[in-house]
Amino acid sequence: MNVITCIICAAGLLTFCQHQTQAAPATTNQPAGFRLIIELQDGSKITGKNGDDNLQFRSEILGEMKLPFERIRSIACQPKTNSVQLTTANGDSLTAQFVTKVVQVQTAFGSVKLPVNLIRRLTVSPAGKPGQMRPGLMALWSGEGDGNDPEGGNNAALAAVNFVEGKVGQAFLFNGFSSSMTISAGPALDVGEGEGLTILAWIKPANLRSANQWLAGWVAGPHVLGSMLKLSQSQAGQGTGCLFANLVDVNGDSHCLSSTRVLQNNVFQHIALTYDKTSGVAVFYCNGVVVGQQTLGPFIPQTTYPLVVGTRPYNNGLENSYAGLLDELAIYNRALSASEIQAIGTEENNGEPLPPLTPALPGNTPFSDLNRDFIQN
Repeated sequence: MNVITCIICAAGLLTFCQHQTQAAPATTNQPAGFRLIIELQDGSKITGKNGDDNLQFRSEILGEMKLPFERIRSIACQPKTNSVQLTTANGDSLTAQFVTKVVQVQTAFGSVKLPVNLIRRLTVSPAGKPGQMRPGLMALWSGEGDGNDPEGGNNAALAAVNFVEGKVGQAFLFNGFSSSMTISAGPALDVGEGEGLTILAWIKPANLRSANQWLAGWVAGPHVLGSMLKLSQSQAGQGTGCLFANLVDVNGDSHCLSSTRVLQNNVFQHIALTYDKTSGVAVFYCNGVVVGQQTLGPFIPQTTYPLVVGTRPYNNGLENSYAGLLDELAIYNRALSASEIQAIGTEENNGEPLPPLTPALPGNTPFSDLNRDFIQN
């Protein structure tokens, strides 16, 4: 039984809206596309898109307010009251009261009217045009039950990928041997032609003891590789738990960067790789902290090939497939700053600061229960 059905049966507080048979007037404005992550007071979570244009609040300081979703980052609700802590898209924070009685959400189960007194926290993120709220954002795969990219239409073909609860809504589940995502080549993903690039994601590795695991890269054939990002078992003598990137240029030359040992098994970590073409500097971040940096010089990264996530095709035993969870995989056509990466990670972490880093433990780690579940499936 799904979460929404359980809530309806237990409390009778959610009402599914019936589709209207009459056509809407031509002048009716459709709500802008924003993704809502709603945590309920009982600990349940609902993910969907906004069904309304705005929400209404009352503040002792500012009076009545009607805010469109594009101006809202998150709403933390006090139990059994209509009081909220409202955080806006530019970071302002204000104590207010809900005037809106219900929030309408378009979910996979239909259109739901959710009473605000059931909500513990509501987080808003863009689900509209590319770069609408994040300049340079070319693609975003959120794992909400499919391989779709609502930002740029770069939809992924999935093989043996499942979906489980992730960092933000659902996440992609990779089994470590047959799971993959493949996205066709196209101008939007050819970020090497721009001023730089950024790859962002939340990862929850299941087995860091495995040899180098392919996370994402541009591939056209057995020996035709573009830029790539991997989890490394032992790179440059660092040991288990490193990030490794090879930014192959259009001439086929390699430009490599490795992080320190920071990755953990069975823990969500926010990782980022940036490369700025003007300065020639590549940087690795983990939970918003710089964990690797090197001046590679100016060049054009090879990103014209199809993008493959989770496994290296035509592998020949060179890399293992990725085992674990992957969420909010994003591609930008510029190098994001440290403050931007921290802000995105914080937003996707329910507005909470990113956790401090814990150095990876030395030596190999055993297969986790999660990884055994992968194999059984």
